[in-house]
Amino acid sequence: MRRFSLYVLAFLALSCSRMETPQMAHVANVAPVPTPFPGPSNSLFDEINSLRRARNLPELVKNDALTCAAQKHAWDIGPRNVCTNKGTDGSTFIERVRACQGVATSELVACNYPDAKSAIVGWLQRADAGRILLHPNQVQMGVGEVDRHYVVVFLGM
Repeated sequence: MRRFSLYVLAFLALSCSRMETPQMAHVANVAPVPTPFPGPSNSLFDEINSLRRARNLPELVKNDALTCAAQKHAWDIGPRNVCTNKGTDGSTFIERVRACQGVATSELVACNYPDAKSAIVGWLQRADAGRILLHPNQVQMGVGEVDRHYVVVFLGM
């Protein structure tokens, strides 16, 4: 029995000397986790700022919390092919931005446009959306786009 115990102790000692700590093994073997809401392309952001520059309005700064809320809403409505400012869970843009640790003043949604530039033209054809898009006191924005659904959340006014 004593000889068996020595073998077991020797085996454990050798095994433990080659083992990584559980934290090290976990970190070494885990692939990076993709973000649940892949970010939008910069086309919508760039097109809005291009329009604002052409009209001698200040460019808007990208805001991570607003982008988070805009992209979450785009991922909510795009795959379902619904076009609404209200989330499928009943959330408002204020609630979505708050969940992303931010504050906002307005949101625009455009659906089934072939590209960002077309969505902007659509907004400009609506007086209320055009006022929001071109308001001189807007300072920040976040954008989201999924499946030809475009969402912009603003801070300003």
